[in-house]
Amino acid sequence: MPGEASKPREACNARTAREPRPGYGQGAGRLPSAAVVTALAAGVGLAVHFFALARIPASAGWWPVVVSRAVSVAVILALFPATGASPRLPRRGAAVAAVAGALGTLATILYLLATRQELLSVAVVLSALYPAVPVLLALTFLRERITRPQAVGLLGAGLAIGLIALN
Repeated sequence: MPGEASKPREACNARTAREPRPGYGQGAGRLPSAAVVTALAAGVGLAVHFFALARIPASAGWWPVVVSRAVSVAVILALFPATGASPRLPRRGAAVAAVAGALGTLATILYLLATRQELLSVAVVLSALYPAVPVLLALTFLRERITRPQAVGLLGAGLAIGLIALN
């Protein structure tokens, strides 16, 4: 680039030292124990949620979805004081949260329908692939860069979906 050679090398190194590559920031590569505990609790919560929904008889109607959403909101509201976060969102943030909630409800309804159609093995595997969605959204809307492990994970998820479709 023109003028790049005229910059002192130290200034360039100092600038790049303050701007770590995505996925390689301070603390990347090691997780605090609280993050590991939180991730494990979330995984157990999802497993219990899916397992419980699969065991509910069709005669229950749509009440399992209503209860699921109500419990989700109650848990989130209970976490606000514990984390010190504010429950108030800017207008755009509230709209995004509402859309995310609606999509989550739709996903729960579709999962419940799949379990009622005796497609539990397919529904569980596809539900387990949900972490790929936030990664793809971050790539698309936030223009985040993907790391090599993330690329391998996304390729594996895509391959798994293809193999499920063949079954």
